[in-house]
Amino acid sequence: MYEDLQLLKDSLFDLGIPVLHKRTETSPKYITYHFDLPKITDLDGIDRKTKFISAYIHKDVQYVRSETNHFALRIPRPRGSSVKLLDKKYNKFFNQENCLNMLMGVDDNGETVVVDLKNVPHILIAGTTGSGKSVMVNSLICGLLRQKEPVDFYLVDTKKVELSAYKDCVKNIATSAQQAIELLDYICTEMSIRYCIMESNKIKRKPDWCKEIVVVIEELNDLMIASKKVVENYIVRIAQLGRAAGIHLIIATQHPVVSTLTGDIKANIGCRLALQTTSYTDSICILGHKGAEQLKGKGDALLKLPTQSDEIHLQCPYVSDEEITKTVEGYNEQD
Repeated sequence: MYEDLQLLKDSLFDLGIPVLHKRTETSPKYITYHFDLPKITDLDGIDRKTKFISAYIHKDVQYVRSETNHFALRIPRPRGSSVKLLDKKYNKFFNQENCLNMLMGVDDNGETVVVDLKNVPHILIAGTTGSGKSVMVNSLICGLLRQKEPVDFYLVDTKKVELSAYKDCVKNIATSAQQAIELLDYICTEMSIRYCIMESNKIKRKPDWCKEIVVVIEELNDLMIASKKVVENYIVRIAQLGRAAGIHLIIATQHPVVSTLTGDIKANIGCRLALQTTSYTDSICILGHKGAEQLKGKGDALLKLPTQSDEIHLQCPYVSDEEITKTVEGYNEQD
């Protein structure tokens, strides 16, 4: 670690940028070195010179923008570790009352990032093959199955194999575009019924006896190809009104393009998780700017929360097929 730090300082000095090391942060896959600059005018040149720094120290160096007079350089760890969803140290996040905590991962500071789906209340996930998208979707489902709060799941799996492990604990799995449209229509009807109940009882949120509903769409693009306007209308309606009714969306896609993630869908779902994308245009579609195309895959991600201006760089949790089976069996035993 110290050797890398000295190499970075030497390379920056050789490029005419003297720096003062401020702190070092370690995450499962990266080490991040933070520096202060004596001259703020040097900040503009560092991003462009990152390739020279990478060549100098023979490692992949990533520039991390930060506050005034400060920046960071991120280097992959030689032997990175994974974030295991079923690790005992994360149990405390899954045993809380009146919340739907989702373990999103571990950030560059080594801090655990947890989001309550009740507060978010919907999320878009995008990433190419090998990015860890399907693993992340499974991690979110398994995490929610471990919560004390009872949840009714409605899954859309047009590939028919990605979410098949949950067939023993989830009754509602749509495996075709037509079934998915019928499922979304049912959810909208249920949402309308709940709003009628809320109106008659003069309350602003669903009554406690109504379970939280989580709709998971494993590949949105398949539905948009089949019937774009209908699917978009259902999703936008649920996204706009679902929170108060206790209905939440987790939507994933390998194709973050404007024909799939339309402006109306993105406008109503502020929480986005971008894993590695195939191009900078895909990154712009999911995040609004470049960056996701430079991620390293296998759970390396950027999390955009509606309450924060900057994304959180994190390593998403990993859950194996055996752990999914174990989680489903544990859930069935509770019932």
